[in-house]
Amino acid sequence: MMMERGMGGPKCGSCANTAVLLPGPGGSYQLIAANVGDSHTYLSRAGEPVKLSEDHKPNVEAERLRIERKNPTPGQPLVRMAGGEWRVGGLLALSRAFGDVYLKDWSDGTRDGARGGFGLTAEPFVTVITLAPGDDWLILGSDGLWDTVKSQEAIDLCRKQGPNAQLDAVAAELVGLAQQRGSTDDVSAVVVRLPTADAAPAAEV
Repeated sequence: MMMERGMGGPKCGSCANTAVLLPGPGGSYQLIAANVGDSHTYLSRAGEPVKLSEDHKPNVEAERLRIERKNPTPGQPLVRMAGGEWRVGGLLALSRAFGDVYLKDWSDGTRDGARGGFGLTAEPFVTVITLAPGDDWLILGSDGLWDTVKSQEAIDLCRKQGPNAQLDAVAAELVGLAQQRGSTDDVSAVVVRLPTADAAPAAEV
């Protein structure tokens, strides 16, 4: 899923998250999840949420340090407070995104030539896991969903559905819940019932 912002051209950008499920040997499955920005993915494991994404915000210390490491004028930080939020270049409240090319690093292509930028990148955070028996739901959502709906609530809502649940209706219920609670950001959701849902979990020792 991708969420657009801006008015088009170089000022248009997007955050995104995605997941790929690959069959493995012996009926196993490998899950690959990736995100750029502040959209998130959660796996339901034993009824509890497992976060498979990272917040790409300029106030996250690792992200701030990555951006400032290339700052040619340290006396003028690239990450600064504006409008009550930490922003890249005082403009964007994300440290990784598609688009927004005016904030990306650039170079004229020569060894000692001109270069600049604000450290914004589209490099994703990627998680690779093997699904366990009983892993039952995967939820991908934009930040507007998670602003008002806790991950455990979303997992509980999905798990109360029957095995023949209409997935688009479940996603719509999550979106509706976020909107009812006053979310003013973009609200998108995708839910997946995993093929390991009906497998018996391994016995605890």
